[in-house]
Amino acid sequence: MTLEEIKAIVYYIQGLQALWKEGYNAKKVGDYTSNFQRL
Repeated sequence: MTLEEIKAIVYYIQGLQALWKEGYNAKKVGDYTSNFQRL
């Protein structure tokens, strides 16, 4: 695993935690995940 990949995963997890605090919403998480995978 490269440093860039690790940074991306950490960034992704932090984003999920932010969504979680906002109020867990499966659709939002799904949208977030598909946006992230496009990067």
